[in-house]
Amino acid sequence: MFATIIAIIVVPTAKSVIAFAGLALIIFLTSKFSFTQMVDFIDWNILAVLLGSWIIVNYMIKSNLANYIAYKLSEKIRSVYVLILMITIVAGLISTFLANVQVVLIFAPIAIAVAKVVGLDILKISMIIALAANYMGTALMLGDLPPLLLHAVGGAEFYDFIWFRGKPSSFFLLLTSFIITTLIFYKIWFRTGGGSHSEGELKVRIEKPEVFKLPAILSVVALAIFMFLAIIRPLLGLPLGVIAMVIGLLMALILEIVRIFDKSIPGFDEILKDVEWEALAFYAVLFGLTGALEVSGFFEEVSRPISQLVLMSPLLAYTFMYWVTTGLSTLVEHDALLMVLLYMVRDVANIAGIDAWPYYWGLAWAATLGSNATIAAAPTLYLALILAEKEEHVRRSWKDWLKITLPFTVVSSMINFILSIPIVF
Repeated sequence: MFATIIAIIVVPTAKSVIAFAGLALIIFLTSKFSFTQMVDFIDWNILAVLLGSWIIVNYMIKSNLANYIAYKLSEKIRSVYVLILMITIVAGLISTFLANVQVVLIFAPIAIAVAKVVGLDILKISMIIALAANYMGTALMLGDLPPLLLHAVGGAEFYDFIWFRGKPSSFFLLLTSFIITTLIFYKIWFRTGGGSHSEGELKVRIEKPEVFKLPAILSVVALAIFMFLAIIRPLLGLPLGVIAMVIGLLMALILEIVRIFDKSIPGFDEILKDVEWEALAFYAVLFGLTGALEVSGFFEEVSRPISQLVLMSPLLAYTFMYWVTTGLSTLVEHDALLMVLLYMVRDVANIAGIDAWPYYWGLAWAATLGSNATIAAAPTLYLALILAEKEEHVRRSWKDWLKITLPFTVVSSMINFILSIPIVF
């Protein structure tokens, strides 16, 4: 079972096939872990949150709302370079509640079109959008799997990502480090040249997209309602997945009724086609595999030596876990890695009798930021590479994208680490 986890983490492709095959072999070959146990270990609540939120955001994507935001920015901002900067920041902010791959599909083509006006490197611009989308996914409980894992393993609530134990939390930390890092690299990437025109002389014209108003309005309202109900979820006593599914399906029902009279509204079948079903299945299998590791006693055994380091120096342990996770996440699938590490830290905290939360947060941030280093670790970067190569009709070497992603990852991880210490301790 441990070999299956390692294969999922290390092998860059066929992760779903490896996960399913490995879990099937575990169930077939061992008497310690059954199919019933696997089903019990799957966090159906997390899968429901993902499905419900994807239904909502898919309607938002179909409405062209994000494209309209980029269009309005182009109307207000005359500088091409500042426009790309603003599109990057907006992409990062929207990735707090949209899947980062979806954010890249929306904003990278827009940024590429803008970059072509002044002759900027297409790959650089595409990668910038992907870095931004990946960066902010852990800021709130909607954008990516890591925050939902914190909910599943540690019991984090939506509000905890904004304010936690009397201090600013994940949203403000990642937003601050994201803006600082982006501004640093804005100076490096744009203000040092590389374009064929001076910064202020061009007015970029982005074609005005057709916005489907009702899906756009309803999706924004649905997200706002979901966030509000997620904040007061402990008072309601409802699983977060139930809240997400009820809101998503209620919104879909309203739009299906309206669609009887207005065929321009996307049908529910179109929305379901765009759901990442393979990702949902993959995440379900990950829960099953970590359950198998737990039954085997793996987490408890590995946690004992780590607990000694935690007892000796909490700050040293935090530093060690943060940078080891960052390093591993530059090369491996960070969702699977983070799931294993969170369970491990949970057992460390139980053995040592200490608070697990500083380490939970550190692992989630480190895994997210570390994955920005390579296309093997972050699907968003691979997608950005494909979009750039398709636009330029040329293959780009690993050196081309690594000189963009690696410095960004090192700087952002360092800034975030420094800013995180007074927050978690």
